[in-house]
Amino acid sequence: MKILVATRSLQGVGGTRTFNYTLINELKRLGHDVEYFALHKGLASDKIEELGVKEMSGLNYDLILASLEPTIDALLKQNISGPIVQFCHSISSGGELPHHEARGWIAMSEEIRKHIKQVRNIDAPAILNGVDCNRFRPRRKIRKTPKVVAAIVQDLNVCKMIDQAAALCGMEVIRVNKYQDAVWDVEKVIDRADMVVSLGRGCYEAMACGRPVVIFDKGKRHPAQGDGYIFPDPDLFDKFARSNCNGRAMFLKFTVDELAAEFKKYDREHGPLLREIALEKVNIEHQVEKILEYCQPIMENYNYPGNIDVVYPLGHGSKWQNNEIRYSIRSFKKHFKDLRNIVVVGEKPIWMKGVVHIPHPDTAGMNKDGKILKKITAACKDSRVSENFILCSDDTFINRDLSFDDFKGWHEGPIIYNAEKDYVDHRSFGNTKNERKPSHWFDFVYNTGRELKRRGLPDNNYDRAHCPQPINKTEFLEVIAQWDYVKNNYTCKNLYLNSSKIFTGENIAGRNLKVYNPVSTTVLNEALTDVWVWNIGNGVTQEIKETLQTLYADSSGYEFFSTGTARRFAAENWIKNGMDYDEGVAIFAANAPRNYRLIKWFQINKGRTIAERKLQKTMELWLR
Repeated sequence: MKILVATRSLQGVGGTRTFNYTLINELKRLGHDVEYFALHKGLASDKIEELGVKEMSGLNYDLILASLEPTIDALLKQNISGPIVQFCHSISSGGELPHHEARGWIAMSEEIRKHIKQVRNIDAPAILNGVDCNRFRPRRKIRKTPKVVAAIVQDLNVCKMIDQAAALCGMEVIRVNKYQDAVWDVEKVIDRADMVVSLGRGCYEAMACGRPVVIFDKGKRHPAQGDGYIFPDPDLFDKFARSNCNGRAMFLKFTVDELAAEFKKYDREHGPLLREIALEKVNIEHQVEKILEYCQPIMENYNYPGNIDVVYPLGHGSKWQNNEIRYSIRSFKKHFKDLRNIVVVGEKPIWMKGVVHIPHPDTAGMNKDGKILKKITAACKDSRVSENFILCSDDTFINRDLSFDDFKGWHEGPIIYNAEKDYVDHRSFGNTKNERKPSHWFDFVYNTGRELKRRGLPDNNYDRAHCPQPINKTEFLEVIAQWDYVKNNYTCKNLYLNSSKIFTGENIAGRNLKVYNPVSTTVLNEALTDVWVWNIGNGVTQEIKETLQTLYADSSGYEFFSTGTARRFAAENWIKNGMDYDEGVAIFAANAPRNYRLIKWFQINKGRTIAERKLQKTMELWLR
């Protein structure tokens, strides 16, 4: 499955960071295609990427596992699709309440499950934080008499109490504070200790390492409290775990002497028994199994928006800063009912986001159709692209609601093997003069047609229709392998669709429109009335721009910012909408393209505080 794991912050270390890392690692081990999303990146996201896991690259997933309401809000702004299941980690944070757009909710403790039921009347399963019991495992046998206690706590006063209590017991203290130390390999710290003092996930990890644990700390939203020493009793553990081992089972307020008394309950034999409890109750392998079991009916009942990708081969030929493809995508977003992902092969415009991007430089010395064919081949070999997809040029738009079944393979009848006659007949709407001679492209079309006829295949002119065309990945690669298209300059759509056994072909003459020359807005709108598909080539006039904006005014969701957006307006919206770093860099690059050194600096220093502050300051200056 393609799974997205999303959270608000992957900066630094801590419970939710380690939880998301552990979850992603286990999903990846099970063979799933996993990506991550975070509003704030840092050490934890770096560690996730070291697993070979990429940041969110598409808009469609089989399953989205998300934490915190602001995270889900950010995902929904990007028009993401896929069933969202929300992890609820706390009862004390508003951002942990169930999001109304989620399809399912998982409480990380029994206490949270009851809270969700009370405040939102939602029945959610309680599934405890999972621990990687291979990473967190005993590496050293603990001492009969404890010598070292690890204080994995947040509060400085609690640290002082632990120091004093440990001194009374003759023990050394090693400290880990997630806000000060940012220790990622905390299992190495636990391994040095005989006993651990912590709350929440830290307790589970210590148990998995075979260490006796004392539950005690002061959190941001609760006073110093604890449940004391964990005896290796599964029922007692269940009691503590109902509140995520956060001290809310017993609400004990320790003095130094009382804390020392808890330390003296230490028994080396408890360590292996506590690990057995961890293996049974919080092993990530079991927890992920429970999570996926809960999510299965949610995925089965989710109504996906579509399962067909639209693929655009894109080079450097735009005469309008790649706004042609902007409106083409908008037309598919508006009218194509089976749309899954937008795939761009080749160049990716600076304003574009959320697409599947396949970088593919053009081959020098190859004609345009050869370059396009190479890019189609790259799309067919990419596992992220749907088996059937629509191939579309950047300057082509659909003008009515269509499903994939409507795309039979559109042509304009058999090839006309006479360049002058073919060119006159090929002229676009609004063109009354034969101002140019036929180009070499006609020769390429005729080469393809003659070879098709020689092989006993149809010679319908799909290239001449200038329409989006259906492609089957497997069949396309099989067909292309039988043609030396580089040497013979064959045209790719004619070559494939006349050879296809899947797509039967349909004459679209009268339902497609080619607008390559100036016409008035009124005339153009009238001409588009019964048209399914239209194409503008390089003829981008003001009338065409106005028509495109009228027909496809709504942003597709694949755009960082809209065409014609003023610098001030873009900066104002960027700040208002949460200051996404990538979006800000795209706005800066579009509005200050000559400042290439600073653009590059912003790109290189993504994730650094200094770059984020400089970008914000730049945008604020634009508002003056």
